[in-house]
Amino acid sequence: MAETIWIVDDDFIYSLLIKKDIERLQLSKNIHQFQDGEKAMQTIENHLAASQPLPDIILLDINMPVMDGWQFLDNYIHKKYHLHLHSHVYLVSSSISIQDKQKALGYKNIKGHLIKPISQDTLVTITGSFR
Repeated sequence: MAETIWIVDDDFIYSLLIKKDIERLQLSKNIHQFQDGEKAMQTIENHLAASQPLPDIILLDINMPVMDGWQFLDNYIHKKYHLHLHSHVYLVSSSISIQDKQKALGYKNIKGHLIKPISQDTLVTITGSFR
C-alpha cells in the first residue's frame, strides 16, 4: 500500500473516479487531488519547508491549465526535488501520441507513462512496490 498518492489532473470527474478506485481497492490511506501542477508544486514546497511527508506516488496529467505536466516535471528537476523525494511519478494522459511517449522517455525521474483511463489492475501494480 502506498501511504500517500497525489492525483494531479484538471479533470475533476476523472480524478474523483481514480480516487474512488484507490479507496475501494484500499491502495492508499491518503489521497490528495490537485487541479493543476502549480498547486501540487506549491504543496511540495510547503511540505519540504515544514518537514511533512511527501507522496509515494504522483499521478500527473500531461495537459492541464496553469502548469501542465511537462512544466511540473521541468520544475521538479530544476529544483532538484528528484534528488530528495522518493516519489514515483507517473505521467497520465488520454493521448496516445508517439511524441508524448518519446518525450516521456527523456525524463529519467518518471516511472512510466499511463494512458487514461487507468485500470484497477494498473493501480494495483504501481502501488504494489509499497506493500
